[in-house]
Amino acid sequence: MSAPLEVRIEHDQVSALRSHILSFYSATSGDVRESSERWLTTFTRTQDSWHAALSILELEDASEAESVFCARTIHVLLRRCVAKEARTQASHAVFSDDEWHTLRERIFSLTRAYSIKAIRTKSQHARTTLTQLALATSALACKM
Repeated sequence: MSAPLEVRIEHDQVSALRSHILSFYSATSGDVRESSERWLTTFTRTQDSWHAALSILELEDASEAESVFCARTIHVLLRRCVAKEARTQASHAVFSDDEWHTLRERIFSLTRAYSIKAIRTKSQHARTTLTQLALATSALACKM
């Protein structure tokens, strides 16, 4: 089964992901943070994590924590996905040729946007996000 990267992600999933990222990075309660960490860990292993992470990175109002988390998630997902026709492990994602190209274009676009943002704002978070996107681009190149 392939991951349909062009499918519009549910608003509820993006909202939930944003909420859990915020809780993970800003919660004062250890229980709340631990709960968010468990949710994030589980969510990043789903096919929807591709959609949600890319969607958040493409938002104009994405927070620094969201950007860094989502860029890192994309990098990790790309490192563990495989270029095969069939899924052989639960952690693997399988993409058609069109989906690989769509993913590549979205990551290239995000890398350009965050490189401009990093230069303009001189923000450490923008540079960290850019680094993760560059690593994702490298992982993607190895897979294609």
